[in-house]
Amino acid sequence: MKKKLLVVCLVIMFVLPVSVFAGSFLGLKVGVAAILNEPINLEEVDVDYFTELGLEDLTFGADIRVNVSVVELAALVQGQAVPELDAVYLYGHVGLGLSLELLGLVDLGVTAGPWVEALINADGDYITTFDIQDPDTMDLFIRLTADANLGGISVGGFLMVDPGLTIGDLMNPLFDPSDITVDTTALAGISVMIALL
Repeated sequence: MKKKLLVVCLVIMFVLPVSVFAGSFLGLKVGVAAILNEPINLEEVDVDYFTELGLEDLTFGADIRVNVSVVELAALVQGQAVPELDAVYLYGHVGLGLSLELLGLVDLGVTAGPWVEALINADGDYITTFDIQDPDTMDLFIRLTADANLGGISVGGFLMVDPGLTIGDLMNPLFDPSDITVDTTALAGISVMIALL
């Protein structure tokens, strides 16, 4: 335990100052994202699969990221019309985590938070797959991002990993991280973003 604590302290001592001085203290990026409809197998990536992709294999949405130093709040929002119900289906990931800018060229980030879904009809009524009054029941997803900075524009990819946890599991004092069994599949996507701050 003492060794783990020492490693965490060393990481904070060295990574935090580098990240604070590598970029601006406050940042806001917005852009578009395209995400695959089907998860990919991370252990056996089929390169041919990517060469055969068409627009029907992708869903498009918005990617929004707010940074305060190394802390990042990110939202990936997608939606589609449901004409038969006269409604709109919105879904996506909202996460809080860390983002590290390396020499102003590359951003690496990891955020964790719930996957949320809502069906909203024309009257403004909505149905959700989660209980907003009980966030502990929300499924937790981890998002890994890597972006190349090209002036005020960044282009990169991301993976959405499902560790099979809820927010309540994470908040449980008896939670043991060694019990996590991460699936070998993940949703993948790309983002093109513009820096507004």
